[in-house]
Amino acid sequence: MTLATLVHRYDMRLPDGPEVQGRYAMTYQPRHGLPVVLTARTA
Repeated sequence: MTLATLVHRYDMRLPDGPEVQGRYAMTYQPRHGLPVVLTARTA
């Protein structure tokens, strides 16, 4: 429910800056987390 609410109310994008690097574990994951910029949607 939380993710559905976020997707409905906000636009998400990666911030400008270095490229996200991945690493292999049980699944493929971002190496240093995944920073996201949230912008509230209007109307």
